[in-house]
Amino acid sequence: MKVLIWMAVWKRPEVTKLTYRGIDRIRSVMKNEFDIDTEVLVVSSEDDHTELAKSLGHHVFEYKNFPIGEKYDEGLRAALDYDWDYMFQMDSNNLVSNDFIRRWVYEANNETLFFGARKFISLLPGKKYYTDFVTRNRTAFSGVGRGIARVVFERAEEGFCPRDINSDLDGKSSKLLTLEKERYPILDLDVGIIDIKTGEDMHKHGGGEMHKLSAFKRDIMYKFPELEYWL
Repeated sequence: MKVLIWMAVWKRPEVTKLTYRGIDRIRSVMKNEFDIDTEVLVVSSEDDHTELAKSLGHHVFEYKNFPIGEKYDEGLRAALDYDWDYMFQMDSNNLVSNDFIRRWVYEANNETLFFGARKFISLLPGKKYYTDFVTRNRTAFSGVGRGIARVVFERAEEGFCPRDINSDLDGKSSKLLTLEKERYPILDLDVGIIDIKTGEDMHKHGGGEMHKLSAFKRDIMYKFPELEYWL
């Protein structure tokens, strides 16, 4: 099995560098534990991000940032130019745990066509608090850690993401890519995904109770070692 890790980037260079460290860990776990080959495709709208991705040895597809739906759609179309069986989607300010990666591989090995998570931890600007977040739509996954078989894209007849939107890309792209009759597993671990807010974020994750990070710091540092460079 070959996996393409796909990520669109915009602004937030420091946290994106952190995400690249996390992608290195994804690739290491997949190769060392499962002998899975991976490549990375970065969809970039800025020269600095393009240069950074290329310096790390990743593929780059350049496209304007707005509308974001158009950028996503074109970036996902560009992914089909590469040889892969499953896509592992990431955002540029997220990390996933090793347990999440292993569960992801389990679903891919079982040829599940489409799967992902609904809940994650959101670290707030200032690095002192976090919130728990769950997607409102019970059938919509977060774009982070979403697993999609290549055949899902190849059968899509109405594009991969609505091109005129700037929000709810995960939910609306899911509707274009999925079929009602299929089963889509939810990979919700206790702490499987971290979302890192910097204050530059276009989208806010409301809801969820705010908690002090200090009581939780040791646990998340263990699950997400890249945070050593952030916290």
